[in-house]
Amino acid sequence: MNGPVTALEVVKQLKEGQLAIYTREYRANNGVIEFDIRAVNQYEMTQIVERLRSILNN
Repeated sequence: MNGPVTALEVVKQLKEGQLAIYTREYRANNGVIEFDIRAVNQYEMTQIVERLRSILNN
């Protein structure tokens, strides 16, 4: 992907792939992505961070 990626595109890409990651999307059109991490363990958090890095570095 060329240029900056929008929050809406990040949300879309997080849902795709082998591990679907869902976010609170209601502010994504304003550039804000929110995660509810209350029940996320360390392994899952690592997966989320790695997926975000992958999306943002492409």
